[in-house]
Amino acid sequence: MIRLSQVRKTFQREGVALPVLSIDELQILAGERVALVGASGSGKTTLLNLVSGLVLPESGSIEIDGTDICQLSEHARDRFRADNCGCMFQSFHLLDGFSALENIELGASFTGRKPDREHVLELLESLGLSDRAEHYPSQLSVGQQARVALARALVNRPKVVLADEPTGALDPQTSDSIFDLLLTTAENESITVICATHNESLASRLDRTLRVEDWK
Repeated sequence: MIRLSQVRKTFQREGVALPVLSIDELQILAGERVALVGASGSGKTTLLNLVSGLVLPESGSIEIDGTDICQLSEHARDRFRADNCGCMFQSFHLLDGFSALENIELGASFTGRKPDREHVLELLESLGLSDRAEHYPSQLSVGQQARVALARALVNRPKVVLADEPTGALDPQTSDSIFDLLLTTAENESITVICATHNESLASRLDRTLRVEDWK
């Protein structure tokens, strides 16, 4: 389902090109759950950003369901990401002036279609947030904020969820709970998951572990 071929990515620092990733070939099957592990700064977030189309490599191809996103315009990549990818971040990126319900619906609006209110409410219920729909982020616990972020990542029924240290700000018990919800939903909906994490225990629960240092 996801195939990276001859992908090279560098960043410029003070006029010097610094290699970040060099991937000759990487394939991730539909429905597979994959952990990305590596030290801070090793390129985990960069790889997620490449797969999502937020950044482009200097060379190579990145195919998702047969579509090479490197060949799409920026606008087309944004639409493709909204239709196919759900993203979850360590800091959640919830908007303070929007309720939990509105934060989730905002994720749905990126597709250009009217948010499916019934689906949003179903997500809130499945994640134990029905009684928090009208609460703002400041009125939610960190664990509840994480659930809202997960619901936003799932709202467009994505084929792929890209999670960047999604439980890094959580205590161990809450971390396990959020991870359980992510994996259960992924299994039920046949969603491919790529999760960057420092937590080896969480990584061991996924189908496969990829070490970013191998692509230097």
